[in-house]
Amino acid sequence: MSGRRVKFIRFHGNRFNVIFLLAEVLYYHRNDVIKFFEEIHIPSNKLQKAVLMDAKEKILISGCKVLGLISKLVTAPLWRVLESGTHILQMNDHYHVLLQYLDRISKDPAEFLLGDCCAFNEQYIHRDEVFECLVQPNDDIDHYAEQIVKTLATALHSLLERMVGDHLPGGKFSNITEELKIKTASVIPHNKLPEFAFGVLDFQLRYRPNASTLVNEAFLMYSMNKTSEWLKSLSDEEKTRLMRESRRDGRKYRETFKARVKEIQEERRKRLAEKAAEAARKNEIQRKKREEIVANILYDGLWQSEEQINEALGIIKSNKDKRAALIWQLKFRKTILQQKYHDKTVYNFSKKGTDNKYKDLTISELKDNLKKLLDESFKGPHSERERRGVPLLVGKRIEHQFQDETYIGRVISVVPGYPDWYNVVYDNDVAVYTYKLLDDYRNKDLKIIPEADTCQEVFKDTVAAAVHALLRMLIISLLFRKTLLHSFVL
Repeated sequence: MSGRRVKFIRFHGNRFNVIFLLAEVLYYHRNDVIKFFEEIHIPSNKLQKAVLMDAKEKILISGCKVLGLISKLVTAPLWRVLESGTHILQMNDHYHVLLQYLDRISKDPAEFLLGDCCAFNEQYIHRDEVFECLVQPNDDIDHYAEQIVKTLATALHSLLERMVGDHLPGGKFSNITEELKIKTASVIPHNKLPEFAFGVLDFQLRYRPNASTLVNEAFLMYSMNKTSEWLKSLSDEEKTRLMRESRRDGRKYRETFKARVKEIQEERRKRLAEKAAEAARKNEIQRKKREEIVANILYDGLWQSEEQINEALGIIKSNKDKRAALIWQLKFRKTILQQKYHDKTVYNFSKKGTDNKYKDLTISELKDNLKKLLDESFKGPHSERERRGVPLLVGKRIEHQFQDETYIGRVISVVPGYPDWYNVVYDNDVAVYTYKLLDDYRNKDLKIIPEADTCQEVFKDTVAAAVHALLRMLIISLLFRKTLLHSFVL
């Protein structure tokens, strides 16, 4: 549109500088993008509309400017230094200077935004038209860019310090000796070679999906080691001898490969078994933890209102038992109900004092934390939800199977904020129990007693009561008759 060459390029695979390079190109073409969507091609879908809106958003464009400058002054020059054939230990000074540079611009980003300072020699900086566009002052967005530079430079400083710590002063490879230089002479300072190898392998797997790993490995070794050029440099006799020996040793190499594959498979099975055992161990620990929590609130039940809290604490005599009861209630909501709260300290049982020592929370503080969770839970649903293929349970008589015992009870309500959890009262028991009944229903450990059966039970109870009353009346009449006859005899 403007006669400028479009600098957007397609990437296959992934490189660390992709996001920075795309950001500098987008900032360079930002006005072209806006002009295209406003004058040439009116956005026809939500994605195109979003691109147009983002291209006008000052904060996003300022972010692209900062990322683009990082590409021009940090990441791209760093990559050119790595590709220049320098020894890996010679990168120590470059890393140290780069850290100092990032620390400086995180405090004062003005020179960075103008492109006046860099951590590398000028030969590694490409001052093209994109660079000139990036360093051009822009009063509309530069105040946003300054804050972004401070944030990104601080983050990059922390990341680089962690990743190349061994090459910084005091690190493992900071003291460079001649012996260390010889040992590390073949170490490449970048990952281009393995990236290239995996790229070729990716192509081979798609181009020849049925080829064995040994064939793909041989192809990579042959092409990357330039074996063809080496063979051409040999005499015909030497070449014939080597080819004959290679054919002869082929069976041995294949057997070695099969043994290696088998060894790798056995090692994988071993590691998978170890992971499964570790997962089972952790699951068992969690299961026991959940069972302990549930067991410790069975007697008092789950407190679901401030009145229940006050009533239960009023019954408990010692402060130690009150504190323990509050802790178990908090643990149940955290671990079993998995209740979320914006302030995670609500589940703490201690706090750091002014002397930096941890002290247990008081009963009043634990009670306040539990009330906060109760208030939060009341913001959720209070009634049972209808589910496809599952009957409503609230108000129903149920038969609940627990291992070898079966209990008859009635579902009275759901836990406020947690409609998957039900409150149940069992016959001959005044306590209120809280369970995830739908899981038991699906596992056929819970049955609903039909209303007809309930009426029949009521009828049986009524008949039994009437029979008992009739028997009492007969006994009384017999006693009265016997007393009356006795008085006539006298």
